[in-house]
Amino acid sequence: MASLVPKSRPTWDDCKPVIKKLYVDDRNSVEQVMDIIRLQFEFTASKSSYERQLKTWGFQKKISQAHQEFLKLRLETRQQQNIESDIYVNGMLIPKDEIRKRIKRVTVGYGERMALVARCRTPEGLIILTPTSDSYMKSIRTSDLPWIDFQKQLHSPGTCTVYR
Repeated sequence: MASLVPKSRPTWDDCKPVIKKLYVDDRNSVEQVMDIIRLQFEFTASKSSYERQLKTWGFQKKISQAHQEFLKLRLETRQQQNIESDIYVNGMLIPKDEIRKRIKRVTVGYGERMALVARCRTPEGLIILTPTSDSYMKSIRTSDLPWIDFQKQLHSPGTCTVYR
């Protein structure tokens, strides 16, 4: 028997996780996201509505000019010290080629350079890390981790008590 309750239309919040994955993680264009969401959720909105909602949620793929200037200075300093860098923007690792390409286009004047150096704080949403070496990762003994011990205790016979 068919339900008498009408099917409710999906909202932005219903589609938010999928939109984030498609736009930010999978790096699809707004038009591609619109097409996929229309097919999956039968949700339609204009391109400008999508762009406004993406901005409201803080979903962005591009690195702002201020972030690029900061990155240029910080990466120059790290290169002088022979330190490799992995760049994360809003939790996503940005490929080194893309960073190099963006940084190459940025010019930072002396006044801007001094202002950025004086601020000295990494902008929010931007993380610069030194990548871990393969030899270090191989040296970690996972069998000594507390979580592994806990899991072993859970799966060993006679350690679980059943309460009734």
